[in-house]
Amino acid sequence: MTAWGRRLFVLSFAASIVGVAGCFAGSSNPSYFPHWVPFGQVLQPHARPVGPSYYENFDPKAVDVNVEPIGGSTSQVGSQVVILATVRDEKGVPRRNRIVEWAITGGNIVQVDESGIHHGRGGIVGHRAWSFTNYHEHRLQRGNANQADDVMLRPGQSWCVVSSPVEGDTHIQVVVPGIHNWDKRMKTVIIRWVDAVWEFPGRAVKKFGTEHEFVTKVAKFTSREPLAQYRVRYKIVGGPPAVLLPSQAQEEIAVTDLNGLGKVRIRQLAPTSGTNRISVELIRPPDPSTPTGSGVSIVKGETEIEWLAPNVTVNHQGPAIAAVGANVTYTTTAKNDGRIDSQWVEFTLPVPDGLEFVSSNPPAEPQQGRLVFPFPTLGVGQQHVVQTTFRTRNAGPIKSVVLMRTAEGQNDQREFNTLVTMPGLKAEIIAPKTGLINVPINYAIRLSNPGTGDLDEIQIVAEYDVGLEFPQAFNLPDGKKRNILEKKIAGLKAGETRDEPLVLTPSREGPLGLRVTASGAGLKQQVVAIVNVQKPKVSLRIEGPNRRYVGRPVEWKVFVKNDGESDQTGVVVRDRLPSEVRFVVATRNGTHAAGEVTWNLGSIRAGEEVVLELTGECLKATLAAEKTTLASADGGVRVEQTTRLQIDGIAALKMELKDRNDPVEIGKTVIYEMTLTNTGSAPANKIDVKATVPDLMKAIRASGPTKEAIAGKFINFGRVENLQPGQKITFLFECQALKEGDVRFRVEFSSELNPTPIFEEEPTHIVAPFSNPLPGPAPPPPLPAPPPSGGAPLPKG
Repeated sequence: MTAWGRRLFVLSFAASIVGVAGCFAGSSNPSYFPHWVPFGQVLQPHARPVGPSYYENFDPKAVDVNVEPIGGSTSQVGSQVVILATVRDEKGVPRRNRIVEWAITGGNIVQVDESGIHHGRGGIVGHRAWSFTNYHEHRLQRGNANQADDVMLRPGQSWCVVSSPVEGDTHIQVVVPGIHNWDKRMKTVIIRWVDAVWEFPGRAVKKFGTEHEFVTKVAKFTSREPLAQYRVRYKIVGGPPAVLLPSQAQEEIAVTDLNGLGKVRIRQLAPTSGTNRISVELIRPPDPSTPTGSGVSIVKGETEIEWLAPNVTVNHQGPAIAAVGANVTYTTTAKNDGRIDSQWVEFTLPVPDGLEFVSSNPPAEPQQGRLVFPFPTLGVGQQHVVQTTFRTRNAGPIKSVVLMRTAEGQNDQREFNTLVTMPGLKAEIIAPKTGLINVPINYAIRLSNPGTGDLDEIQIVAEYDVGLEFPQAFNLPDGKKRNILEKKIAGLKAGETRDEPLVLTPSREGPLGLRVTASGAGLKQQVVAIVNVQKPKVSLRIEGPNRRYVGRPVEWKVFVKNDGESDQTGVVVRDRLPSEVRFVVATRNGTHAAGEVTWNLGSIRAGEEVVLELTGECLKATLAAEKTTLASADGGVRVEQTTRLQIDGIAALKMELKDRNDPVEIGKTVIYEMTLTNTGSAPANKIDVKATVPDLMKAIRASGPTKEAIAGKFINFGRVENLQPGQKITFLFECQALKEGDVRFRVEFSSELNPTPIFEEEPTHIVAPFSNPLPGPAPPPPLPAPPPSGGAPLPKG
């Protein structure tokens, strides 16, 4: 059978099973078949199939049903209300193709969801109905041109339409029998039907101090006849203080009369402008068919009443700060922001303590310490303005108050606070106690205002002794220097402090004085500063080695000391290295450039000594490498010192050891060659060479630049007194193999440079004589004659 044949067989079998399930009053469910195969007739008797699983939970995934509108609603009789049911799983995902059962008490089921491609997907039987939740999203239309009242249906939802031709309550019970949890499978919705139409009272406008009546009209929706016995609940929810009559409370319930009118009156507790918001709720009488029923809230709304009154506002302004003895002016304004005129307005201004009355506009005279300003009618949007001027007498806070009253009984009070201030002036000179000749002295003239008022301008006069120089000083016509500086600067706010810089350069030793006079706002202060001027005294000392070797580091310490009694500024140290020394590192942020190391030390306190460390590397041998150190500072300080360094070369001996024939047969000899080379820059002195013959060998002979001596397993050579740089010497050792095995021939040397011997070993393999020897290489040549420096050649044979 082909793949397509197998698929057709499976589909045919599934369709037959669905048909059989329909015959036995079962229910198709997407838990068993894909949701795109909702075939088969669905019968109503029960939501679970018959058989062994009848008492088992048929739909374990559906766990809850939601019904809309939640809790129910209130609707007009004869209207049609759509009830929506949504079946969800434990994750809140809607479930398709779940059966929903509808039961109604009171009213009628008009229509039920029958979406699907086969009959039996939904139906109505008396006051009961059933339907299945949808597979796809679609729109439920009412068949009119108004799309706003359409209902959008989602997958997993089903619907039912109910209505009632008479007033009363309809209870719709929604059951999803496939939900195993009985507490969640059933929901109830109540629809309250009313045959009423209403008209809430509109917005009202009244003059303050009067009453107003709110009227709500209620009539039948079907016949427009007045409805009596409906409750109308009025409640004040905002605005100025007011009460509802006749209860004089914030809430009142009126019952509609035979004309369908529910009335209530409102009254202000105190005449004032403003708007009261009133909530209105219409309540239907209890259902006569339900003895325990209660009134049903049909609709809620809101209205308001605006009370018209003259709304006179007063504003009182003046200066926040004023100086003692200055004039201060306050401006008082009354404005009618209401919607009706005020008959008259009156201002009363008490004269504040600490102020003296000067004038006013309009004119007025103090009466019993008060100024009174009466005004006639104040129209809507108009204003009255009063200006009062006083003179301050004492420092401190001043409170100016205005009292306003109107013909309509409106009263108001405003106040404005003014701080009467007294400025202060303080001066001091910030300067060092000591100074140096030709080194500028940085003075700071510190000015402060410790008072409570501002200073507008300050005059500074600075007089300084002869010996203190100022470049821009004014000269008199006779050429003499005046030594006086005058300057006007900006003032200071209360509590502010500011420094005015002044730089003077001393040209001689001794105590030199600066006198400063500061004045402003009638205040004056003088201050003096004395600086003891001295000559600068800076010493320089160098510590370092006299001799070093090529390739080795060299360290110096530079000691810079201020031997004077005042701080030394502008201290700079420069150290010129010789060309035979390379810079490595310097402490205290010393910088190197073009063979020179520089330290910018800045200021050194009196008596302080600074230590600078410098490290270099010797590059080339020389008898006297010169290093120059220069220290300079403000005041013409210059100290120089030169040091010399002898740089010697270093000998470096390199040893090479090898054997000329390896392996060697028992009874044959092997020659070892050892070479010493001076790779350094200085002669190598007092060189001693010694060889150690291994146990499986015997020393035969040796040769070298000096006389050899063989003593058992040791071979010693006479001392080589000197080996110049680049030269090398060779030592030869001839040994006879005695036994088979692996041996290591050892040669060591010591010198003045390395008193501890340095050794090297050469391995050699000794083998038994060959049984069938092949023609081999010629025997090694005899040892060469020793060099002229000493030693005799090895004997032949």
